[in-house]
Amino acid sequence: MEGKELRRIRFETGLSQKEFARRLGFHQSYISFMEIGTKPISAKTVFKIKQEFGA
Repeated sequence: MEGKELRRIRFETGLSQKEFARRLGFHQSYISFMEIGTKPISAKTVFKIKQEFGA
């Protein structure tokens, strides 16, 4: 998963970065860093996103 896909999922859910992060148990800045590609998106994070949002 890349940052663009993460952002697309977040937009489709209609959530802010803060709310998206809260639902996943992360800080908002971590979501921001993943979306812009500063931080890699781990397999564990992808799994959490798929569990929470069915993406």
